[in-house]
Amino acid sequence: MEAVNQSIQMAWSRSIGRAFTLIELMIIVAILGILAALVVPVMSNTSDVARIEALATNAAHIRGLIVQHAGKRDVPLSAGGYPLTIDGAWFRSGNLPAHSWTGRAMVVQVVNTAGVLYPAVKTFDPTTVGAVSVWYNTANGAFCALVPSQKTPAETLQVFNDANKVSAASLAATS
Repeated sequence: MEAVNQSIQMAWSRSIGRAFTLIELMIIVAILGILAALVVPVMSNTSDVARIEALATNAAHIRGLIVQHAGKRDVPLSAGGYPLTIDGAWFRSGNLPAHSWTGRAMVVQVVNTAGVLYPAVKTFDPTTVGAVSVWYNTANGAFCALVPSQKTPAETLQVFNDANKVSAASLAATS
């Protein structure tokens, strides 16, 4: 029994001598903090790219449905030959798809202006419930998803162009 007690005491004293010091723990915490500071912006950027791609996919799908219904002539058409509205019934859920920045169904602004391919205002406030988040021109079938303002106008234009797979020259461009 005495031998067992001695061996426990020796093991205990060895483990105490091998504990981390406060300085070692502070270094580990600092390294983890630096790694977190590097990873968080990358993850944030990834979610923005995913939002842009989801919005681009939805916009392309809606453009396809506009052309499909214009060709079928199964809905009321404008003088330009395009549907007068984008109908939620066109979608399996019965509602327009969710805008990737709000998570809520898209809200459409319908215009009828010849020669206009892009909305004059290309942004919207995703925190405002019911804010117009997409734009549709019945004169020529043009459809664009609006995007939230970014840090700079150039970034906002880039996100708008990427989300709509277009090449608007400026935030003010309408054709």
